[in-house]
Amino acid sequence: MIDWNAVEAARATVFDVVRTAFLVVAGLVAYVQLREMYRLRRLQTLSSFNERLARCTKANTWIDKPNLNWGELDSEIKYDYQNYIAVFEDIGAARKIGLLSHDDFIASYGGRFMKLHNSGTLHQFIDGAGLCADNFNHLRILLKDIGQDDRAYLDRARSQDPAPPSDQLRAASA
Repeated sequence: MIDWNAVEAARATVFDVVRTAFLVVAGLVAYVQLREMYRLRRLQTLSSFNERLARCTKANTWIDKPNLNWGELDSEIKYDYQNYIAVFEDIGAARKIGLLSHDDFIASYGGRFMKLHNSGTLHQFIDGAGLCADNFNHLRILLKDIGQDDRAYLDRARSQDPAPPSDQLRAASA
């Protein structure tokens, strides 16, 4: 006679092993697919940023000649320069969320951002357009990536704040 309890126990064990193996294989396939999707998205992002920066050719006019003032530039150069800064802000956002690594940034955009930083036009733009440096938080990430101190932007923004009245200073120090 057949012991159905033993058959059922063997069947349950075999199904548990098969189900576990299937879940492990499915998990590995999903992991590989997600990694490939991440790599593809990273490459698409790099390509998109490169394309957007390439369209901002007039921005380099001011970066190459930083002795001009913001008010002296024509509207096309101003528009291109604002787009150029916006692309770097987006690159900083991509760095912040981990879509681009430090090495990706340095290899792809580090030289252009260093040239922008060294030209001094960013400070002129912030001052000339009447903006606050706190609006450019994502650039701080990029400044750290190229080894520059981002406090200059913070200090400049704070220096534009009005000083508190002297009674508030006395009350705060008491």
